[in-house]
Parts: sequence; C-alpha cells; structure tokens
Amino acid sequence: MEKKVRSRRLETWGWMLFVGSALCFVIAGYLSGDPWSLSGSLLFLAACFFFLIPQWKNQPSSRTERDSQSA
Repeated sequence: MEKKVRSRRLETWGWMLFVGSALCFVIAGYLSGDPWSLSGSLLFLAACFFFLIPQWKNQPSSRTERDSQSA
C-alpha cells in the first residue's frame, strides 16, 4: 500500500512541475506579446489541471490511511 501512496505522490509532484513550467510559458507568451504562444501555454496549463483533478479526487485522506494500517 505504501508503494501506491508513494507512486501517487511522485505523480502529483510531476504534474505540479508541469504546472510550474506551463506558468512560465504563460508569462513568456504574455511578455513577448505572442498570442499563439500565450494561447498554447494556457491550453497546456488547463490540460495539466484536468490531469490533476483525478489525482486530488481519488487521494485517500491521511485518516483513512492510518485506519487501514491499524486494521
């Protein structure tokens, strides 16, 4: 069970890094005034959040993890 939790945590961190890079691309697109770059980076940012939603919804609470370990 701990392997699954660790894997999920690493996956979430990976997606957060993608979000960070998307934000950098959004800023670069905005500062350069390039509407195509800005649009593409905003779509990339939105896609990252769509992939993160199931991560957050299906994440067990720490209370549930403790209960299952003690049983």
